Amino acid sequence: MSPCRTSWNSCVLTTDGLADGMVLLNRCLHRGGLASGPLNLCNAITSFCCSNWMQVMSVLTILVYPDPRLRKKAKSIERIDSAIRVLAENMIETMYDAPGIGLAAPQVAVPARLFVMDCSKKNDEREPRVLLNPRIFWKSPETLLGEEGCLSLPTQYAEVERHAEVSVEFEDLDGNRVKESFSGLWSRCVQHEMDHLDGKLFIDHLSLVKREMIKRKMKKELRERQKS
Repeated sequence: MSPCRTSWNSCVLTTDGLADGMVLLNRCLHRGGLASGPLNLCNAITSFCCSNWMQVMSVLTILVYPDPRLRKKAKSIERIDSAIRVLAENMIETMYDAPGIGLAAPQVAVPARLFVMDCSKKNDEREPRVLLNPRIFWKSPETLLGEEGCLSLPTQYAEVERHAEVSVEFEDLDGNRVKESFSGLWSRCVQHEMDHLDGKLFIDHLSLVKREMIKRKMKKELRERQKS
């Protein structure tokens, strides 16, 4: 199959076709037909039959560093429709399947300002959260050092300094504007996922030496995957 090499620029994130395009994108990824460059969802949507998309598995493919799409700044979501809700549901399922505690839309090749998270304890009831167009408007002066990993940098972990608490304004899936404060692991996860929406990774908070070491490891793993 020929790789897709078109651009995101003409894509509208708020159409009901986004859900269909997401499924086609995931199918393309699983079949090995996606190049390292961005994929145009608009072209994907027009070539996809809407009546068939729900038959495809809803666990999405997570982009892995050094995929350049992880460095793109996400776009604001202008309208919350069924496509956005399907995307959020699929992201939650993908997060649990990985497994992880947070996942941002750019990690599944959708440049939208949306992320999901669930930092509930292992034996507690699940508490999936969906934050659309989030904005941190307050950060505590206190910071904490803690280990972080990332689904887009599997097997890589490092100590990262984050604000102990943050307050966030965001939209929920019903379009309500919400203000909420997060602390502990929830705060760390919010800051980590917010970085993804701005094209940043947790390794950007590390020293140059540590950052370059992880980059070399990830690029080596990529070469090994390409050979196999």
